[in-house]
Amino acid sequence: MQAAFPSGYGLAFIDGLDEIRVGNLVEQIRTTESPVYVSNINAPRQIVIAGSDAALAAVIAQALQHGARSCRATCGHRSVALPAAPVGRGSPGEGIRCVGSTALEVLRELGTNLFIEMAPGHLSTNLAAESIPRGRAISVADRGLRYAAVVAARESRGS
Repeated sequence: MQAAFPSGYGLAFIDGLDEIRVGNLVEQIRTTESPVYVSNINAPRQIVIAGSDAALAAVIAQALQHGARSCRATCGHRSVALPAAPVGRGSPGEGIRCVGSTALEVLRELGTNLFIEMAPGHLSTNLAAESIPRGRAISVADRGLRYAAVVAARESRGS
C-alpha cells in the first residue's frame, strides 16, 4: 500500500465525528487536483481519510471546527510490521494479528470485558473503550505493565 501512492499523499485519523459528517467534509473539499476519500472506519466516531496532503489538512481543519476531539495526519512512507503474537481471536482457534473494528467487534461478541493495549500508545485502547462499552480498556503506555498485570489477575479471579 505504501508503494501505491507517490509522495504528497497520506492518511489522517479523525476522532469524535461520525462517518456521515466526515464524509460530508470530504465531499466538500475533494477536487481532482487534491483528492481525499474516507478510507476506513476504525470505530463509529473514529474515521480514517486518505488523500493529498493539502486535502488532508483542509479536512482536518474543518473537522476540528465541527467538533472533532482530535485529528492526526500521517504522511510519508513508514515501515509496517505485524506483531509477533496474535492480539485477538477471529474465530475459535484462529489468531489475528491486527486490531481494528472487526477484531474489536469479535472480542465484544465473545464477551471480552478487559482489553489491554501494549505499548507504544493508546489508540486501540480508545477504540476498545468505544466498541466494548461494558468492558475496561487500559493502555500499558499510560498505566504501566505492573498495573495491567494486577488488573488482569483480578479480572481472571472475577473480583
